[in-house]
Amino acid sequence: MFNPEEKLLLTLLRSPVDYPEITELIKCGIDWDKLLLLAADHRVLPTIYKRLKSQFSEIVPVSSLLRFKASNQQNTKANFARSGQLIKLLSKLKAESIPVIAYKGMALASFAFGDSSLRQYGDIDLFVKKTDFQRVKAAMVSAGCSPAWKLDGSQEAAVLKHHYEFPFEYGDNKTLIEVHWDFMESFFAFDFDVEGVWDRVETVDLYGHKVKTLSPEDYLLVLASHGGKHFWKRISWIQDISQIIENKAINWNEVIDRGIETDSLRMVMIGCYLASRTFGTSLNTRVEEKISADNLTRDLGSWFFESMFSEEREPSEWRKMAAVHLKLRERYRTKLKYCLGLLSTKAIDSLFMPMGRPR
Repeated sequence: MFNPEEKLLLTLLRSPVDYPEITELIKCGIDWDKLLLLAADHRVLPTIYKRLKSQFSEIVPVSSLLRFKASNQQNTKANFARSGQLIKLLSKLKAESIPVIAYKGMALASFAFGDSSLRQYGDIDLFVKKTDFQRVKAAMVSAGCSPAWKLDGSQEAAVLKHHYEFPFEYGDNKTLIEVHWDFMESFFAFDFDVEGVWDRVETVDLYGHKVKTLSPEDYLLVLASHGGKHFWKRISWIQDISQIIENKAINWNEVIDRGIETDSLRMVMIGCYLASRTFGTSLNTRVEEKISADNLTRDLGSWFFESMFSEEREPSEWRKMAAVHLKLRERYRTKLKYCLGLLSTKAIDSLFMPMGRPR
């Protein structure tokens, strides 16, 4: 099912470490450049390098380990630069008395991993109140950001009404800053309590700065739905779920109740299933019972896992995409809302948003 490099990648990620299997895979021959590319593409390079260096350095070619080290140092350097950008932007918004939550990226690295160098990410995500967007935009521009979309008034109004985020670029390297006022496009029918987020925030320390981020329960709901929407095409998204489960105190009754309320429970359970199968994450008893009771959760989870490295995993044709998305939901009214929302979204995009939407 998996080629040697894919199998080695997955085996290196699991806990506890299977020394005999990893040793055998390495001795049988590995294309180390291919493994490096896989680790970088799935954004698990820090974990793979750490495992190879600390536990298998004697049987990994020195030249290959040095290439992993150089790539990992480059990621650490980029993370540090983006953390500086994030802190500057948060300070600017705070000075303007604009409430903001940092999530994913550096905030998630510190919150779930406890070490910002152990996670790869490429952009900065901020969550604000929609009513504050114009103030946020003015503050971002004054801080040196540029809107990534050049829109007229009607297009910007359409984005605020029908979309969930607006992108900016920042600095000489044009770091992507995504400003969100919701966590998902409306067509996905993810009726998340965005107002309640502000009452549940937690804080994380970023180089001495106290930064607001999501609660572990909110993170699980948001990250699992995002992973399901995008067919879990990056292993790092599964790792985020795994790290939260392993390192944070989670109110599973709240997660399950809110998952049922928003019809996102199957997506959360699939995320937990993938964390267990990919990383060996120990699951809560009630979570295991939910997974065991739903055949479609196990079937979809197995398909996501087994097609993890397939280039055709996320279909480009919207009908095939929708067919999988519908299986992620349990209630017929959610499925209907999804279908109607998807059709209306395509019409809105063609009329008001010629720049396209990020998917």
